[in-house]
Amino acid sequence: MHETNLVDVKNRLWDGCLNVRVVCSSSESEEIEYLFAGLRNSYIPLYIQSIVKYFSNFIPELGDGLPVWLEYAGVPLKWHLPIGVLYDFLHIPSLIDHDYKLANEWVLVLKYSRVYPSEIIPFYYQSDTQEPDYMRSLKEVVVNQLKQSCFVMNGNSKKIMNLSEENSNDLWTSIVKHNLRVYTGINKKIVPTLNKIQRLPIKILIPGTGIMIQAPIYPKDFVTLKDMLSEHLPKPIKSNYKTYIQGVELNTEIPLIDVWELFKHLDNFLYIIIIIT
Repeated sequence: MHETNLVDVKNRLWDGCLNVRVVCSSSESEEIEYLFAGLRNSYIPLYIQSIVKYFSNFIPELGDGLPVWLEYAGVPLKWHLPIGVLYDFLHIPSLIDHDYKLANEWVLVLKYSRVYPSEIIPFYYQSDTQEPDYMRSLKEVVVNQLKQSCFVMNGNSKKIMNLSEENSNDLWTSIVKHNLRVYTGINKKIVPTLNKIQRLPIKILIPGTGIMIQAPIYPKDFVTLKDMLSEHLPKPIKSNYKTYIQGVELNTEIPLIDVWELFKHLDNFLYIIIIIT
């Protein structure tokens, strides 16, 4: 791909977003809704504080720091995964045999209780006002993911651990503020050149099975995305599936290293959604 086209595609992926409608019922059974454009390459905790603040105008107990989370079709959303990955994993399978116009909006339900459901990571940290500190929890998760992907790519985590305090702070701020220029400049200090990368950080998720495959992927062992999937997918589904990455159904004959380099998320993992057909 021409370098100019590559930059354009990366910019489009970085700025890709979903129309999200969050609904919640008050004690009077009145359904209230909140609309926002969720960046695919971001995380629910970046939006949850604004969501809770809005709904607390109608449901006062939400302002008391109660545990809150979002659900889709009764499934609590794992907020540590990128929003785009959650959408592809949970929503796209329901659209495969239906009208794709439904994909224009993703409807989620805001839930609250005294305890978090067991399926998600609780927001343990609290702010000075005793409210959940969503940003601190998210930062801890994202930094851990970056350390993990750094180890996979380099064989150790030295590159991210050796970032200056200023670079570390700027990297996190670029993720929160969605600043591609700053993020790219610092992330280059973590990611080795393609000819020196040891392994590719890849996660394969298969909706409806509970399977999440995370295996050492040595780029020299596989030429195409299809080669890698043929090796790592469970035998019963090695031929009857669709492959989605960043919301796009991909031709699996594309070189694996190119797919990772172009479609990886900001934690440097490539998330592949395999939908059984």
